[in-house]
Amino acid sequence: MKKYLPFIAASIALVVYFLTTCRAIWIGDSGEFALALQTFGIAHPPGYPLFTIQGTLFVQALSFLRPAFAGGIYSITVAAAAVGIVFMIMRRRLDDVTSFGLALCWAFAAIFWAETNGVEIYTLNVLLIVLTYFALESESAYKWPLTIYLFGLCLCNHPSSLALAPAILYRFFAEGEYRRVSRFPLYAGLLAIAATMYIYLWVRSIHDPISDWGNPEGLSALWQHMSLKQYSGWVHNSWDNLLFAGQLYVRSVLECWSWPGLLLILSGIILGFKINAVRTINALLMLATALFMASFHQAVNHEPFFLPPLFASLLLISINIEALRHKASLRSVASWAVVAAAAVLLVLNYRANDKSDYTLYDDYSHQLLDSALPNSTIFLAGDINTFGATYLRFAENYRPDLKIYDRSIRKRAMFERASELTGTGVTDLFESRTAILKHEQGRLYLSKSHYQNEPDWWEGLDSLFSFGTLYDTRPTDQPAKAVPAYPASYDPGDLMSRELLVNLDLIRGEELLLPGYSDTAAALAQFRLALGRYEAETRGVLLNQLGIYFRKAGARDLALETYSRALEKPILSSAQRDEIRFNISNIYKDRGNIAVDRNDYAEAVNAFVQALEYDQKNERLLLNIGLIYAQQLKENNNARRYLTRYLELEPGDSRVVQLLGTLR
Repeated sequence: MKKYLPFIAASIALVVYFLTTCRAIWIGDSGEFALALQTFGIAHPPGYPLFTIQGTLFVQALSFLRPAFAGGIYSITVAAAAVGIVFMIMRRRLDDVTSFGLALCWAFAAIFWAETNGVEIYTLNVLLIVLTYFALESESAYKWPLTIYLFGLCLCNHPSSLALAPAILYRFFAEGEYRRVSRFPLYAGLLAIAATMYIYLWVRSIHDPISDWGNPEGLSALWQHMSLKQYSGWVHNSWDNLLFAGQLYVRSVLECWSWPGLLLILSGIILGFKINAVRTINALLMLATALFMASFHQAVNHEPFFLPPLFASLLLISINIEALRHKASLRSVASWAVVAAAAVLLVLNYRANDKSDYTLYDDYSHQLLDSALPNSTIFLAGDINTFGATYLRFAENYRPDLKIYDRSIRKRAMFERASELTGTGVTDLFESRTAILKHEQGRLYLSKSHYQNEPDWWEGLDSLFSFGTLYDTRPTDQPAKAVPAYPASYDPGDLMSRELLVNLDLIRGEELLLPGYSDTAAALAQFRLALGRYEAETRGVLLNQLGIYFRKAGARDLALETYSRALEKPILSSAQRDEIRFNISNIYKDRGNIAVDRNDYAEAVNAFVQALEYDQKNERLLLNIGLIYAQQLKENNNARRYLTRYLELEPGDSRVVQLLGTLR
């Protein structure tokens, strides 16, 4: 019976995951991944070749299911396998009952369980990490070849697995493996063999798959894809970011195992150097490296990036039980307490992770495609709100009359179509879009996506005409399909679905501001509905994004309220806080500029002074305030004060020096 316990733990997890996983298109990158698996395509950087190859085989074997559901079953299968490996890691130092309980505490931890809701790469990432760690702790004669090869496979899936590197190096030197120089060519060869997975991206891209993110043909393009160059502008590191990553880690632990888990991690560190120094050092190295890496990229949906440090934390938690090895009665109580904790996690987290009847994203994706008239072209934003529509069109052949392009998955196809229409080679994103809009026949639309990463996707066009969930590039007398409305009480429970609902609220509000409606009060009601959906959210950056939209829509008072709420949210880095304060200053600048246009200079200077409170080193503001005091309000003392501050920042402005000399 004992030898089957890993399979029993994995099977329990698999059954629970199967009952709760989404049967339709899950939100986020799941639509993009499902399309890549169905079409044997190329996913976003770094490309995830191992995930794509394995997942494609899995989806083809389950071809009687929707590809999105089949891909989800692949995700839950590797997640369940990871649970079995966690059991085997724990069993090396603990009894069966404790190992079983700890494996299920991992299985039903909120953050890991959430990654089984749809097609995602993080479950495979965890499986590869725990497999590599299992090999690292083994006593097998093949330990090092196996560890190094598995680590190479880790790097073919997700860069967060680099958190293992210091722990591997520590064992490599501590065990004296570095002295066996004759084996180094073997280890280098194993890493190279694992890296050949990336050749898939090059070879597959040559055959022009439907899903061809980045078109990684050739060595240079392949390296750019593998090295995440596309995201280089989002990578920032500082002490503030590192502290913020630590804050997010603590929140992740609390979300998974609450305060008892955090206390057990701390006590595990204290006890660890005496009880199991090697595992403790391994865990701490993984934890520190993972947090350092997480500090480089502060994603809004940060939780999956903290799975490697959470696994390291589980290792530290296990040391507490190991410390009771000579106290049989206490150890038995503790073992069954761990099993009970796993049962509690199952009950507490089941409802939040039960997405078996989730259809929001599926419904929205159908709505997006159905909004277009027959034989039309749609330019999608290539973001989490539109991946599902691309999936439906090409993985399920829904609305085959439509031509679909975007800045991500279908960018190469857009270049090729633009070149065909113009008779010239077009390789620029916006140039190709412009060429298609100019020469393509039929209706041409752009998706409305107010939460995309690059909002300039539809900017720079001469004119756009609101058409439900789409923008039409030409005026039409056809009625738009009604934008679906969801009540304030509807909460699917996850961040990205809330973002989708907010996007729909903003679209409805935008429609109400159009000529022919011009119902400002009703539009503001929709905007407030959007704001209300983030009431329970702890991330200030979400409200900052919302405030930016409100300002653009002319709802400045609501934008100011939204920014103020953003500053109150607990998850907020110092850089994000500075950006929000700058955005608040923009509202007051707007008010000041409007007052200047009305020749209300007292109100203008009051607004600019308020703006300065949030943007204290803005030389333009200091100059404007000083000039208004000097030239309009004739208050020389105030004028001198602000112009002097201005000259501290811009000492070379001779005109202001001269003006200051005339003020008495």
